Amino acid sequence: MPFRLTAALAAITLTLVMASSATARTMYVTSTAYCLRGTMANGRGVHYGAVAMNILPLGKRIRTNRSPFGRHRRFRVEDRIGWGTQLDFWVPSCGMAYAWGRRTVRVRY
Repeated sequence: MPFRLTAALAAITLTLVMASSATARTMYVTSTAYCLRGTMANGRGVHYGAVAMNILPLGKRIRTNRSPFGRHRRFRVEDRIGWGTQLDFWVPSCGMAYAWGRRTVRVRY
C-alpha cells in the first residue's frame, strides 16, 4: 500500500512539473542596451535589472539566455522602447551599451 501511494504522489509531482514548464513561453528578440539616466515608464528611476520592452506588460519578469551583465539573466520589464529594437537592457555605462551592440536573445516569460 505505501508503494502505491508513493508512486501516485510521484506521478502527480511529475505532472505538475511538466505543466509548469509547458506554460513557460519563449521568444527570440533583437536586443540592444541603453545607458540613459532618468525615469522609466513605470515612474521609477533606471536601475540594475530593468529592461525596456513593448511586447510584454510592465512588471513582467523575464529570463534571458544572455545579457550585458554576463551571468545575470533575470530582469523585469519596467520601461518602453521608442523604436528600433524589441528588448533594451539598462546598463550603468555607455561603454557597456556600446560593447553589447545588437544581439539576438532568447526570452522566457
